[in-house]
Amino acid sequence: MALFLTTAIAVALAAAIVYWLNGRGSRTVGPEEDLPPLRQRESIELRRDRRPAPFVAPAGMPVLADAAKTASRPVGSLTFDLLYRDANGEVSARRIDIEEVSRNFDTYYIEAWCHLRRAGRSFRVDRILELASAETGEVMSPPVEGLRRYIREQNDPGPDFGSVMGKARKGLTVLIWIARADNDISEREADILVAYIVERDAMGARSKGARVWKEAAARSWIDYQRPTMEDAAGARATMAFSGKEDALCARFIEQLVACQPEDVAGKVAGRAKRLGYAFPEVRSR
Repeated sequence: MALFLTTAIAVALAAAIVYWLNGRGSRTVGPEEDLPPLRQRESIELRRDRRPAPFVAPAGMPVLADAAKTASRPVGSLTFDLLYRDANGEVSARRIDIEEVSRNFDTYYIEAWCHLRRAGRSFRVDRILELASAETGEVMSPPVEGLRRYIREQNDPGPDFGSVMGKARKGLTVLIWIARADNDISEREADILVAYIVERDAMGARSKGARVWKEAAARSWIDYQRPTMEDAAGARATMAFSGKEDALCARFIEQLVACQPEDVAGKVAGRAKRLGYAFPEVRSR
């Protein structure tokens, strides 16, 4: 999976976080605590001790603007243009979609889709001469520091994220288990789940002001969740049957069933029935 490239402008990030700066370690948390970054749930931390001078391309050498010419798919929030010097000393302009950042001892590598090669490629961070966001045009100088700063900003889920997700968590547990009848969460299912979060947060809200949280953070959290039937049944048991929260959940279950292809709709409705929700038989469409 790429790091949220399919959601264009919606970036950010709760479930697990991996820090790469001082080795690899992780802990699992709830949505009220730390959050995973984008699609891979891995946080990018880069070295601070390398500050190369800005690169000036000699005449005849590729320039950063040339990277856009290699575009082979839509620009996303983790799409970058860069000038890269390979192991042979050759410099090329690349457009890449970042998927993961890893470390091998003191060397950091970006795993990315390369638009120029139309394939996955690895890039050593210390060989990046210039770097800019393809979406905004912002030049990140020096590249290592700029990338670090950018990723940290994207990993900020907003001040109200924990509270919003905590409020929606029981219903989400039910809905995600039902949606995963075929194991995966489709983009349409994710849209429905995000819409549930919005409506659940508005239910009984005391404040008239909009709460600040990033949708992409919620999508990342949803993508990570693997509730069991026991989790879902327990979550429904804590909601008042026939209450407003349970009724809201039932309405969104109907949407989940309705958006399914014919061969999956019955499975999704079947899971809802196992939790006690009343559904008519799903007929072939």
